[in-house]
Amino acid sequence: MSMNTGTILVLICLWIALVFWLTSMVTPGWIRETYNDTSTNVIDDKRWSIFYIKVCIKDKCDHFSYQEFYKEQNGRYHFEMLDFQIISATALILCTLSGIIVIAPIKSTSTKMFIVVIITPVAATVECILILFFITINVRLSLYESFYYIRLLQFPYSIVLSALGTVFALIGCVISVAVYHKSRDEEIQRKISTMGHVIHVPLL
Repeated sequence: MSMNTGTILVLICLWIALVFWLTSMVTPGWIRETYNDTSTNVIDDKRWSIFYIKVCIKDKCDHFSYQEFYKEQNGRYHFEMLDFQIISATALILCTLSGIIVIAPIKSTSTKMFIVVIITPVAATVECILILFFITINVRLSLYESFYYIRLLQFPYSIVLSALGTVFALIGCVISVAVYHKSRDEEIQRKISTMGHVIHVPLL
């Protein structure tokens, strides 16, 4: 089944949002902090992803899951970040589902767009919760001071990637609303036209 221009634009926006969200999920740029210990002059660099943390000490870098990292720090597993891993995965799944619905062989375009209009804002809202949380964390870290070490925060590029994905998801949602109204009006007009061609045979 062929797709009109509006439907294609919705699909493009959703897949761009999916790429941005997936990239932000796997990149260690949500929190990027560098510690310079004033007593030992050792530089400790930590870069936080949604699912892992990258730790660099003296130019030697290792990747840890949060369970491994906190076990090494505290001697036990600690399910830090689990809630936000679920949130990130939920937004990604909902965005993927919306894209699949757009290309699904459903005859009624208005029905497809109606479902997309419901799902996409939920995905964008979920991702916004994630973005706002990490913005808050970065602001708090930037205000924290210590006499024992110097903390330097670097640009949290994963937040920007996630925000760009959210923008495209919302654009796709707005376009899908327009496509929904247009396709619904066209379907109503076709039904009216079909009914106008019905020949009524008088009863004898």
